[in-house]
Amino acid sequence: MQRVSGANYLANGNGTGKNAYQDYNAGTGQAGTTPNAAAFNALQEEIAGFIEAMGLTLDTGDNTQLHQAITAAIGAAISSLFAGSTLAPNGALVFPNGFIIQWCTDTQSDGSGAKAVTFPIAFPTACFRAWATNAASSPPAAFHGTGTPSKTGVTVYSASAANVAASAGVSFFVWAVGN
Repeated sequence: MQRVSGANYLANGNGTGKNAYQDYNAGTGQAGTTPNAAAFNALQEEIAGFIEAMGLTLDTGDNTQLHQAITAAIGAAISSLFAGSTLAPNGALVFPNGFIIQWCTDTQSDGSGAKAVTFPIAFPTACFRAWATNAASSPPAAFHGTGTPSKTGVTVYSASAANVAASAGVSFFVWAVGN
């Protein structure tokens, strides 16, 4: 990229060493800036180069290509920012600093009231805390609690009343945080 250098530019018009374009002024006789080909070529190549770098082929009939390229660049930055994340019904969000939030749904498979749940991904260092909540579209048939979580999972305990294990088929959501 370069700053304007054609005839009649305004030296330091945008600050020290930053030449600027200036308008023609009939009242003072001040000539307007005549941009040279180098300035236009520099601008063209900056924009076209970015569009091509984002994987697009220049198309004279499409005036949205710069927008498409910027959108693609932002999407790529966000994807790399949350690399390792799984955005699905059972998934995880991995932050750049290593903090992880996970979620999953499971169902009690027998009448014991205890179900070992495996997290969508293993925590590299530790799971700080896990919670279980009801997954019901009507008044819940059980309430849930969790045991001490490990890096890979947690046991969910479900009860329909105090000291009464929930029956098989009771669903729950699990949330877990760690790093």
